[in-house]
Amino acid sequence: MVSGPALALGGLLSLLFEPATPLVLVLAVYLLFGVFQGTVNPPITNTAVSGMPRSMAGVATSLASAGRQTGTTLGVAIAGTIVGSVSGGTAFTDSERGVWWMVFGLGLAILVLGLISTGAWAKGTAARAAAVFEEVDRGAAAPASGSGRSWARRRPSAAPDDLPIRP
Repeated sequence: MVSGPALALGGLLSLLFEPATPLVLVLAVYLLFGVFQGTVNPPITNTAVSGMPRSMAGVATSLASAGRQTGTTLGVAIAGTIVGSVSGGTAFTDSERGVWWMVFGLGLAILVLGLISTGAWAKGTAARAAAVFEEVDRGAAAPASGSGRSWARRRPSAAPDDLPIRP
Protein backbone atom coordinates (compact mmCIF):
# COMPACT_ATOMS: atom_id res chain seq x y z
CA MET A 1 0.00 0.00 0.00
CA VAL A 2 3.05 2.28 0.30
CA SER A 3 5.06 1.12 -2.69
CA GLY A 4 2.38 1.70 -5.35
CA PRO A 5 1.74 5.36 -4.51
CA ALA A 6 5.51 5.98 -4.10
CA LEU A 7 6.19 4.58 -7.58
CA ALA A 8 3.23 6.41 -9.14
CA LEU A 9 4.19 9.72 -7.54
CA GLY A 10 7.82 9.24 -8.56
CA GLY A 11 6.72 8.63 -12.14
CA LEU A 12 4.47 11.70 -12.18
CA LEU A 13 7.11 13.97 -10.69
CA SER A 14 9.67 12.64 -13.17
CA LEU A 15 7.52 14.06 -15.94
CA LEU A 16 8.64 17.49 -14.71
CA PHE A 17 12.32 16.73 -15.34
CA GLU A 18 14.09 18.97 -17.83
CA PRO A 19 17.80 19.09 -18.70
CA ALA A 20 18.23 21.97 -16.20
CA THR A 21 16.30 20.32 -13.33
CA PRO A 22 18.16 20.93 -10.05
CA LEU A 23 19.92 17.88 -8.65
CA VAL A 24 18.12 18.27 -5.30
CA LEU A 25 14.74 17.78 -7.03
CA VAL A 26 16.02 14.76 -8.94
CA LEU A 27 17.33 13.20 -5.71
CA ALA A 28 14.02 13.88 -3.95
CA VAL A 29 12.14 12.06 -6.71
CA TYR A 30 14.64 9.21 -6.64
CA LEU A 31 14.03 8.94 -2.90
CA LEU A 32 10.43 7.99 -3.80
CA PHE A 33 11.80 5.22 -6.02
CA GLY A 34 13.91 4.06 -3.06
CA VAL A 35 10.79 3.97 -0.86
CA PHE A 36 9.10 1.93 -3.58
CA GLN A 37 11.97 -0.58 -3.75
CA GLY A 38 12.23 -0.87 0.01
CA THR A 39 8.53 -1.49 0.52
CA VAL A 40 7.62 -3.69 -2.45
CA ASN A 41 10.04 -6.61 -2.07
CA PRO A 42 9.34 -7.75 1.53
CA PRO A 43 5.57 -8.16 1.00
CA ILE A 44 6.14 -10.07 -2.24
CA THR A 45 8.52 -12.49 -0.53
CA ASN A 46 6.27 -12.80 2.52
CA THR A 47 3.23 -13.51 0.36
CA ALA A 48 5.09 -16.10 -1.70
CA VAL A 49 6.48 -17.93 1.33
CA SER A 50 3.35 -17.76 3.49
CA GLY A 51 1.18 -18.95 0.62
CA MET A 52 3.11 -22.21 0.28
CA PRO A 53 3.68 -25.04 2.73
CA ARG A 54 6.87 -24.87 4.75
CA SER A 55 8.31 -27.78 2.83
CA MET A 56 8.16 -25.65 -0.33
CA ALA A 57 9.54 -22.38 1.11
CA GLY A 58 12.63 -22.56 -1.09
CA VAL A 59 10.50 -22.97 -4.21
CA ALA A 60 8.32 -20.03 -3.18
CA THR A 61 11.31 -17.79 -2.54
CA SER A 62 12.93 -18.72 -5.83
CA LEU A 63 9.69 -18.02 -7.73
CA ALA A 64 9.42 -14.58 -6.12
CA SER A 65 13.06 -13.87 -6.95
CA ALA A 66 12.68 -15.06 -10.53
CA GLY A 67 9.60 -12.85 -10.91
CA ARG A 68 11.52 -9.83 -9.64
CA GLN A 69 14.41 -10.51 -12.01
CA THR A 70 12.06 -10.98 -14.96
CA GLY A 71 10.22 -7.75 -14.16
CA THR A 72 13.45 -5.81 -13.84
CA THR A 73 14.76 -7.21 -17.11
CA LEU A 74 11.56 -6.39 -18.97
CA GLY A 75 11.41 -2.91 -17.45
CA VAL A 76 14.94 -2.07 -18.54
CA ALA A 77 14.33 -3.52 -22.02
CA ILE A 78 11.08 -1.63 -22.52
CA ALA A 79 12.50 1.65 -21.19
CA GLY A 80 15.58 1.23 -23.36
CA THR A 81 13.40 0.61 -26.40
CA ILE A 82 11.42 3.78 -25.73
CA VAL A 83 14.41 6.10 -25.28
CA GLY A 84 17.23 4.17 -26.96
CA SER A 85 17.11 5.82 -30.35
CA VAL A 86 17.42 9.37 -29.01
CA SER A 87 20.59 11.10 -27.91
CA GLY A 88 20.83 13.75 -25.12
CA GLY A 89 19.19 17.11 -24.66
CA THR A 90 15.52 17.97 -24.89
CA ALA A 91 14.84 15.18 -27.41
CA PHE A 92 15.91 12.64 -24.78
CA THR A 93 13.84 14.36 -22.08
CA ASP A 94 10.81 14.35 -24.36
CA SER A 95 11.24 10.70 -25.32
CA GLU A 96 11.57 9.52 -21.73
CA ARG A 97 8.11 10.88 -20.86
CA GLY A 98 6.69 7.61 -22.17
CA VAL A 99 8.81 5.74 -19.62
CA TRP A 100 7.59 7.95 -16.77
CA TRP A 101 3.95 7.43 -17.81
CA MET A 102 4.61 3.69 -17.82
CA VAL A 103 6.14 3.95 -14.33
CA PHE A 104 3.09 5.92 -13.16
CA GLY A 105 0.76 3.22 -14.55
CA LEU A 106 2.76 0.45 -12.91
CA GLY A 107 2.56 2.28 -9.59
CA LEU A 108 -1.22 2.47 -9.91
CA ALA A 109 -1.34 -1.22 -10.81
CA ILE A 110 0.68 -2.11 -7.71
CA LEU A 111 -1.68 -0.02 -5.58
CA VAL A 112 -4.74 -1.78 -7.03
CA LEU A 113 -3.13 -5.21 -6.57
CA GLY A 114 -2.28 -4.28 -2.99
CA LEU A 115 -5.90 -3.34 -2.33
CA ILE A 116 -7.20 -6.52 -3.93
CA SER A 117 -4.69 -8.81 -2.23
CA THR A 118 -5.46 -7.53 1.28
CA GLY A 119 -9.26 -7.73 1.04
CA ALA A 120 -11.66 -10.31 2.44
CA TRP A 121 -11.84 -12.21 -0.87
CA ALA A 122 -8.04 -12.62 -0.98
CA LYS A 123 -7.87 -13.73 2.65
CA GLY A 124 -10.56 -16.36 2.01
CA THR A 125 -8.69 -17.61 -1.05
CA ALA A 126 -5.45 -17.81 0.94
CA ALA A 127 -7.17 -19.78 3.70
CA ARG A 128 -8.60 -22.28 1.19
CA ALA A 129 -5.21 -22.68 -0.53
CA ALA A 130 -3.49 -23.17 2.84
CA ALA A 131 -5.97 -25.91 3.72
CA VAL A 132 -5.22 -27.69 0.44
CA PHE A 133 -1.46 -27.47 1.02
CA GLU A 134 -1.82 -28.74 4.59
CA GLU A 135 -3.79 -31.72 3.31
CA VAL A 136 -1.11 -32.42 0.70
CA ASP A 137 1.61 -32.18 3.36
CA ARG A 138 -0.28 -34.56 5.64
CA GLY A 139 -0.71 -37.02 2.77
CA ALA A 140 2.99 -36.87 1.96
CA ALA A 141 3.93 -37.52 5.57
CA ALA A 142 1.56 -40.47 5.97
CA PRO A 143 3.22 -43.89 5.76
CA ALA A 144 2.79 -45.80 2.54
CA SER A 145 0.47 -48.77 2.85
CA GLY A 146 2.28 -51.68 4.41
CA SER A 147 5.79 -50.30 4.08
CA GLY A 148 5.98 -48.29 7.31
CA ARG A 149 7.90 -45.58 5.46
CA SER A 150 6.83 -42.31 3.87
CA TRP A 151 6.26 -42.52 0.12
CA ALA A 152 8.87 -39.81 -0.31
CA ARG A 153 11.50 -41.96 1.42
CA ARG A 154 10.80 -45.28 -0.27
CA ARG A 155 13.61 -46.66 -2.31
CA PRO A 156 13.17 -48.84 -5.36
CA SER A 157 13.33 -52.51 -4.55
CA ALA A 158 15.77 -53.13 -7.39
CA ALA A 159 19.05 -51.41 -8.04
CA PRO A 160 19.13 -49.32 -11.23
CA ASP A 161 21.35 -51.92 -12.93
CA ASP A 162 18.79 -54.65 -12.23
CA LEU A 163 15.87 -52.83 -13.87
CA PRO A 164 14.70 -54.32 -17.17
CA ILE A 165 15.50 -52.34 -20.28
CA ARG A 166 12.61 -51.92 -22.64
CA PRO A 167 13.20 -51.33 -26.35
